Amino acid sequence: MGSVRDLGADDPRFFIQPTVDKDKQIADLERKLRERDDQITVMRTALKKIIDMNVQYAKDCWGDETRAETLACVVTARAALAKFN
Repeated sequence: MGSVRDLGADDPRFFIQPTVDKDKQIADLERKLRERDDQITVMRTALKKIIDMNVQYAKDCWGDETRAETLACVVTARAALAKFN
């Protein structure tokens, strides 16, 4: 057998055959998107719970739930939630 230069452009040994099933790739990507959406839902729920717990804490401690808006964890949670919307 000769060198690679001796192979013609139409020689099947010259081309890499695709081995990836496109339907499987699409299904994998859709699964990953669903997983990411589920993770975002969990994070949003957790952030809302943090806010709710701190609002209750402010109400219990100071009798004024609006004071929770000055707590760093509430400010940070609200800023994170704003990025999801």
